[in-house]
Amino acid sequence: MNTKTSKMIITIIALAIPSISYSQIDKASAMQAINEFKAEESSEKLQQCVNRIEREPSLSDSSRAELLVQVLAASVQYLEKHPKPAETPQINVAPPDDSIAGADPASIKDPVVRAQYEKDIAANKTLAEAHRKHGAITAIRDKLTAYCVSFSNIKPENKKLLSQLLKTASSNPETVKTVAALIEKEEANRVPVTDR
Repeated sequence: MNTKTSKMIITIIALAIPSISYSQIDKASAMQAINEFKAEESSEKLQQCVNRIEREPSLSDSSRAELLVQVLAASVQYLEKHPKPAETPQINVAPPDDSIAGADPASIKDPVVRAQYEKDIAANKTLAEAHRKHGAITAIRDKLTAYCVSFSNIKPENKKLLSQLLKTASSNPETVKTVAALIEKEEANRVPVTDR
């Protein structure tokens, strides 16, 4: 089921049941995007989740906080599952026969060497995509961490709400610890240092 169909079904159900508010529709839509990110592991899906959290005016503070913590936990889980690759992708892959790096594979006459070169190019593209995705999700995680700190500083009850939500953010206790540590570190970075 695609996102448009899911959103349409949620809207139809909401219209059929008058007690469902627009906030609940927006929250359900955002939760759908979170689940899609978990299934597809697409940084674009994760960014869609963040956009919904930031731009949905009908979300209550509690719904916004819940979504914020869920997306932050999902980004942390992704980064725990997929650490940054140790290798760095090459700008131009060199053929195994010591031809010029970045040469067109079709220019290599030996079919065995050409096949290995094409395999090396594909592996380099996969490595570059892993770096790009890791960087994008790390940036989203850091943005969400800062957003959590800002959200908790708006009202005293927001801090308590976030604290409660963090305890149930993930079934993995390590993820919960990591999220809490990220938020604590961000809070510490925001505290101005006084002159001694």
